[in-house]
Amino acid sequence: MTLVLRYISDETSELYKLRRGKLNFLKTGPIDSLLSKKFRLVILSKENFVSSSIKIDDLNFIPDTDQFLFSEKSIMSSQDILFNPPKKMERNKTWEQVWVSASKLKAISVKLPSAQKFFPENIAVQNIPVEGLDQSSSNTLDGFRFDTKTDFFDLKFTKKRKSQTFFILGMIFLSALPWLPFSSDFIFGPAEEISFFDNNIRTLDIFAELSGTLSLPDLKGLEFNQTNDLIRITAHEGFIFDKELKDQIEAFCEASGCSVEFWDAGIIVRKEK
Repeated sequence: MTLVLRYISDETSELYKLRRGKLNFLKTGPIDSLLSKKFRLVILSKENFVSSSIKIDDLNFIPDTDQFLFSEKSIMSSQDILFNPPKKMERNKTWEQVWVSASKLKAISVKLPSAQKFFPENIAVQNIPVEGLDQSSSNTLDGFRFDTKTDFFDLKFTKKRKSQTFFILGMIFLSALPWLPFSSDFIFGPAEEISFFDNNIRTLDIFAELSGTLSLPDLKGLEFNQTNDLIRITAHEGFIFDKELKDQIEAFCEASGCSVEFWDAGIIVRKEK
């Protein structure tokens, strides 16, 4: 019998039995309560990896297997990124790629000593919605088909990135989930004093909505403070936030529970408490 763990968090994860390629739900609970069972295969829920895609027609080449397509969308440092090969998704005619923070995944693997392979659920679990499953008690993977031959994260090595510039502002916020290990002297101080921290999801949601609603410029910089209630957006040199765009951003923030401050090269947005 092959056992499979679906890792959601230390507090809540799920144990399955794999039978004839399908997942059979056994039980749920905190990680510590599930470690009495030996499992080599781990499915990462959507909170534990990053996924982005680009339309097949928008890409004028076939990507290499060791190519990271979304280098301009990821805020994680290049040394910390662990990514899978781009995967052609016929269901929505896109190239999709998933990546994780290697340091975060290594921290998870320490808690799961028998685990050998980590699969992102949107790639390995067939017919799962693109946006993943909501983490309520009724939404398990029971009965879903699990492809153990698909790509998984290998902690033994990290593929080197081949930079490509596909800079879509609306996706950069998604690429920050579920962790953001990067530094900013502007907010944090010296880089050596920076510690890893988790993002405030609502703050990211605000910017995902903002970038999807308004026509904003390509970013030169995106910086978070340590409490994740402030984000500073830096535009490329020469871009001017005209009155119409300022009015649109202010109206959006008023409706979304945030405040905005404009400066010469960008904006600072704060989540209202």
